[in-house]
Amino acid sequence: MPTITQGSPAPDFTLQDEQAQSMQLSQFRGTPVLLNFFNSTCPWCQTEMPRLAELYRRLSDDKEVDVAILGIVVGQDTPPSAAQFAADKQLDFPMAVDADGAVRVAYQLERVPTLVLVDAQGIVQRVYEGASEQLAGIVEQTIMSAAGGNELPDYNLVGNGCAPD
Repeated sequence: MPTITQGSPAPDFTLQDEQAQSMQLSQFRGTPVLLNFFNSTCPWCQTEMPRLAELYRRLSDDKEVDVAILGIVVGQDTPPSAAQFAADKQLDFPMAVDADGAVRVAYQLERVPTLVLVDAQGIVQRVYEGASEQLAGIVEQTIMSAAGGNELPDYNLVGNGCAPD
């Protein structure tokens, strides 16, 4: 089963964030959203998530960049284990746990980490599977292009990763 494809509508979902508040993808309509699917037991995620958190911190300080980043924790993680992982890795982007696996299934994940860029209209524009040394740079270029309403770079990344469950 392939991962969700570029040009398809992003499946909407509602999950609970780390403060037990409801978070729905469609509430971000009008703003590009980078969905960051990961789990705490994946060694590739353990390496990649701090890099993406640093990118998030730099971009959140830039008032010109209007892109939301949401972490979606998949697999065997519970809210407490996800919170501990986030604290250990200094992840400060908003995140939620896909406890019943419905979002993982809807997005047809084959591996983590997987990043999905959803445009302001709710259409999947890019899917990056797995981790690589270039991932943070590719994601930054993609986010900056999306925030500026520019054409997105044409990267096709399938790197190292783990099964999502």
